[in-house]
Order: sequence, then structure tokens, then C-alpha cells
Amino acid sequence: MASAAQDGFIHLTEDPQALKVVFNHFYTAKEPWDWVCLVIDPAKLAAKVVYEPAAPVGKAAPPAGYTTADGPLFPHLYGTIDSGAVIAEAPLRRHSDGRFAEIDGVVTGSELGAHS
Repeated sequence: MASAAQDGFIHLTEDPQALKVVFNHFYTAKEPWDWVCLVIDPAKLAAKVVYEPAAPVGKAAPPAGYTTADGPLFPHLYGTIDSGAVIAEAPLRRHSDGRFAEIDGVVTGSELGAHS
């Protein structure tokens, strides 16, 4: 699993629909435990957020289409997540084969499917 200690920053996104692509690329069936999406107010983060191209998670390369110079930029948090910045916690639901299906209260299954 990605970590600030391993990668030097915490991976964030402003597009919760992109989470399905990322989670299913890096974590399908690898991590059997329950996952939670933190909804964060960036104005309440003390650490620096830098917008950069998609980065590897550990030694795994980003998904196809996320690695080009013209690809989307993602917020990377160079520090810790302040507890006061967390607005909500949303459980992630998974299919029986380990793929991520939806994020309760954030992204429905049909919205996630739009980025398959």
C-alpha cells in the first residue's frame, strides 16, 4: 500500500470518480481489509499540497492514460492529514472479486463505471 514514508507524500485527488481507476489498478484483491475514503477540506491542511503528474504507488506505475505530460495533475500532500481537515469518512464497497464498486455518499457504482 502507498504511504507517505514510502512515496514521500500522500496521494490525493479532487475527482472521486478517478478513485475507481486508481484503486482497481493498484489494490484489487491485494488488500482484503475495509477501505475508507477521507473527504478533506484542503483549506484546513497545514502541509503543502503540490499538483503534479500521476506518480507511482510504491514500485507500481500509474494506470494507462495517467502518465503522459498531457495527463491530469493530482494533488500530493507533503505532510500529514490534519484531523480538523477531515470533513467525512466514506466506506468503499467492493465486488466479491476484490474490485472497488462505489464510495458510500461520494460516488455511486454507476458513476464509477463511467471511468472503466
